[in-house]
Amino acid sequence: MIGLWRCRFILMSLLIAGSAARGAEPPDVRKETGPKEAVLQNSTLLLRFRTDERGLRLTSLGNLLTRREYLHPVYTPAEAEGLPPPSLWEARAPGVAPPVEKIPDGHGSADASAIGNPFYLVRQGLEKTEVFHAAADFDVVSSRATPRSFEAKLRGRGILVEADFKVTLAPDRSFWSLSLRNLSNEPLFATLGFPAFARLFVDGPRRDRVTVPWGSGATLQDLATLRWSAEYGAGLSAPMALWHGASEGLYLVDNNRSDTLQIPHEAVRRSLAVGPVEALGKEYGPSLALEHSIRLDKGAEIALGPVVLGTYRGAPMLGAAYLAQIRSHMIPMARPVPWIAKEPMVAHHTGALPAFTDGPFKRGWKVALLSGFSDPALGNYASIPETLGGSVGLRKAAAALHEAGGRVLFVLDGSRISKDSTLGKADGESWAVRGFNGRPVEEGNLWVLCPANAAWRASLGNVASRLLRVFGADGIAITGLAGASNYPCYSRNHGHSSSHAWVWGTRQVFSDLRRRLDKDVPGKALVGIGALDLAREFADALVADTHTRTGYRFELPLLRAVYPNIRTYESAFSPEELLSDRLRAWNVACGLPLYAPSAAAATDGPLAPRRLYEEYPIVFDARYFGGPILTPSRNIVTQAVVGSEYVLMAGNLGEENFTGPIRLPFRAAALENKLTGQKIEPDAAGLYTVSLLAQQNTYWRIIPNEGASRQ
Repeated sequence: MIGLWRCRFILMSLLIAGSAARGAEPPDVRKETGPKEAVLQNSTLLLRFRTDERGLRLTSLGNLLTRREYLHPVYTPAEAEGLPPPSLWEARAPGVAPPVEKIPDGHGSADASAIGNPFYLVRQGLEKTEVFHAAADFDVVSSRATPRSFEAKLRGRGILVEADFKVTLAPDRSFWSLSLRNLSNEPLFATLGFPAFARLFVDGPRRDRVTVPWGSGATLQDLATLRWSAEYGAGLSAPMALWHGASEGLYLVDNNRSDTLQIPHEAVRRSLAVGPVEALGKEYGPSLALEHSIRLDKGAEIALGPVVLGTYRGAPMLGAAYLAQIRSHMIPMARPVPWIAKEPMVAHHTGALPAFTDGPFKRGWKVALLSGFSDPALGNYASIPETLGGSVGLRKAAAALHEAGGRVLFVLDGSRISKDSTLGKADGESWAVRGFNGRPVEEGNLWVLCPANAAWRASLGNVASRLLRVFGADGIAITGLAGASNYPCYSRNHGHSSSHAWVWGTRQVFSDLRRRLDKDVPGKALVGIGALDLAREFADALVADTHTRTGYRFELPLLRAVYPNIRTYESAFSPEELLSDRLRAWNVACGLPLYAPSAAAATDGPLAPRRLYEEYPIVFDARYFGGPILTPSRNIVTQAVVGSEYVLMAGNLGEENFTGPIRLPFRAAALENKLTGQKIEPDAAGLYTVSLLAQQNTYWRIIPNEGASRQ
């Protein structure tokens, strides 16, 4: 699991009730007296807030489309019964899915009304860590409510902070914001869970699922006992989540722009956390929180949000459509260079290029992501090792690959450099991330470099430009940033006052490289290894390995659904050959371009997907059609996209051929296989009888009924 779980569910157990245990409150605090309740509602969402002598409490989060309550101060054993829904991969990969854990005794009976909702603050000190909840440890100085908005000014008890909390309703969603001020004379180091929803479930803690953009997407289940978190920029590709149960759910997305500002003074380290809260020896679960790691100097203030929260009724893909509507305008997607816009498959290669031409290239992989520049003796990519043919050999090999119709991208590390290299000896230590103790961060014999440092970014641009000009490569692939571990940096010499500028710096790396390549070597590709959405603002494409990263939880392509043209190459490699076939069939059924992480992964199978991709290039940029496509077997995976035309994509994950009916969410005239010319017309019940080979894919053009319009 992702390491950032480290603080939340351990630190929450340190909850201390009452301000007396935390020190006296400032004498000038004026508090509201008596309980007050505010009810906010629009067409889809109901929220109830309560203020009293203990603090601010969110008491209800309801889906008005289904009349179902999502917050549960307690829940009964009956509500906790039932196994989680089976994973898409469980039946096909025995042993991959974790065993179902027993729910702890008392898990549902402990009252969670004072825990989590709607935010909490974990203060991190040298001697102790304390947890403060809005519902139990803040005085309400003032509050105001209308049917469409609620705001409150809060003052901490036992902690010198002041907060302005606000929720505003739009016709079908809500916007949450929080400003926090440090009133003490000492810096405040804290993790702020905002918003936080404890004891959250729709259909049941064992039956609900959460889909998050962990890589390109992961579906988490058995939420009663799960403990999971991931940091934005280091595994979590976008700050969003879908929580669904039965045929409904909620969506959450953080639209804070601090990582896109010109100067990173307000940059925040953000994580998404799912799992039971522990406090006073009891568990209060399941819960969902967006966590912000902050440092506030004396008198400083930070503004968080807007975080957008809403509910939906229907399949999870409908919730993803809401996320797309909200989030896609935040990050303009770069238009890929023409050749990569048409390329559906890339493969990683280490070693001399002739081996790639004689192997993966013949099996359909036309683009090599070439690594092997990391030998410390090379001195910052100053020369080419003999394993790659040396400088002359590499130049000739690249030309030969071009002659055959292939391409080559050089893989460069965007965050680490050898201490023994020329640049590492000269500037590595000064450009390295600085820990809280002021010392440079190192991993073995590597300096970990701060991406927010403009000097390092300029040096990386120099290297990329020179390699492309000298050796005739087609582009650069940057590793170590768009999905790697994040480090806080406390340097005073890197141009960032915020210690959490890693994601901001990652965006700047890709921005600077885009400008540099367009100036020096126009038409060259820039690719990010990792699925961070901010990188795609400047990169032509991203490369991910979501199936193995998430332990085979990739069941809904959330990133692709939210950003239709994000163009993320997905790996389908597994040590089990049969599982690789199934994974690849799933990827192709979702219209995802393919990535082979090694020569072993570049098998014969992709020749068939390449033919599909080349005949139906629309699948990479068109948006998913949100309606459900019903099939009689879980082995049959389908998605539909709509752009200049409708395309139905399908994959058979089973080990046997399949012939059977499927139902589209709308009536069409026919399905047409453009490779064979075959047409399938619906029967009287509106069903289409299709045939799919075992672990293979088929695409059809959907011929709409005359007069039908695209949705």
